[in-house]
Amino acid sequence: MGASSIQGGVNVEKAFYRNPVSRSPKLSFPLLSHQEKETPMTTTNLAAEDIAYIKGNLGAWLAEQSLGKPPAVYEIELRERLVRIEEELKHQRELIKTILEQMDKRFEAVDKRFEAVDRRFEAMQQSMDKRFEELTRRIDRFMVWSFATTSTVGGLVVAALKLWP
Repeated sequence: MGASSIQGGVNVEKAFYRNPVSRSPKLSFPLLSHQEKETPMTTTNLAAEDIAYIKGNLGAWLAEQSLGKPPAVYEIELRERLVRIEEELKHQRELIKTILEQMDKRFEAVDKRFEAVDRRFEAMQQSMDKRFEELTRRIDRFMVWSFATTSTVGGLVVAALKLWP
């Protein structure tokens, strides 16, 4: 077997040289059967079968290096998270509907207040119109009375001057 040791089908020493990402034998990938065991792996040495093999086993290798949970556990956790997120979104949607209904009620109340203020202004306008009409009528009577008085006094003064020797 030579100087390198083989553990679980993985040539640790050769895998150390073949993993360009990490120099740790813990993260090494198993050797491919048709590759030379003496030369370091480069991208030019990868064949289509090698790429397919890596793609096929990459998920399992990554799962081994993560917290020891298999991909099925991750999928279950993701589904649980999705369910929690969906429930939270449903709850938020209900809250938004409630808030919108409350806002509609408040807007209706404000509209009623504006309508009441409009009615008050209209009533005040009508009362002011009545007062101005009454004032105009009184001024008109005063002007007629004033003209009549002035004419009478003027006529009496003219008659007194003519009669006065």
